[in-house]
Amino acid sequence: MGSERRRDRLTMGHAAVLAPAVAASLLPWRDSEALAWLRREGLIFIADGRPVVLWGEVCARIARGDSPEPDAAHDHRAVDLPRVKLEPIH
Repeated sequence: MGSERRRDRLTMGHAAVLAPAVAASLLPWRDSEALAWLRREGLIFIADGRPVVLWGEVCARIARGDSPEPDAAHDHRAVDLPRVKLEPIH
């Protein structure tokens, strides 16, 4: 999508109608996780035979506290590791 067209859609705010991939890219999760969440939550609608996302519906769902849980297999947060004493190499 051209940058001008993308900017125009984003300025529409809650009224924006987006392709699912575009909506997923705007969410603060991995695109695959965001797209799966959009599907699971029933936020992908069909308009004239094409899948679309109503951005206002996404925002409303998130405002209610319904957001995707991070996939445990892809959780890249820091892990607490045991401390070890490092010795210089001679």
